[in-house]
Amino acid sequence: MQSKRIGFIGMGLMGVPMSLRLHRAGFSVSVWNRSPDKSKPLKEHGVRVCEHLHELISDSDILMTCVTDTSAVRAIVEGPGGITEQGRDSQVLIDFSSIDPQATREMAEALKIKTGIRWIDAPVSGGVAGAEQGTLAIMAGGDAALIDSM
Repeated sequence: MQSKRIGFIGMGLMGVPMSLRLHRAGFSVSVWNRSPDKSKPLKEHGVRVCEHLHELISDSDILMTCVTDTSAVRAIVEGPGGITEQGRDSQVLIDFSSIDPQATREMAEALKIKTGIRWIDAPVSGGVAGAEQGTLAIMAGGDAALIDSM
């Protein structure tokens, strides 16, 4: 098993296969979704499903988000009980969502100031088939040394 614990937020069309591939690759993966029923397929494969976002945040070294839009990322990061309230400086946030670049920069800076969490902006290309087959292209932006360490 890989040593870093991953908390994956967003069990939509992309998040489910991405989380499942990480689990099958030997990573410790916990998942959470705003609509809990979307996490059921992962539970059937032995992936830990968290009932509450704070559980996932407290039990993860790497936080991954793959949600619908900028407002969804903002709610998860800055909303009540979100990453800004629960996170710690040893964590890294990797956001796979395709969202507004300026909002990403603003949230990343605020998160770093308030918690010390470092942010990697990593939108993906390749669709559901790419997620299922493990062939997604990931366009990572952020601190180069941090990206290389992942």
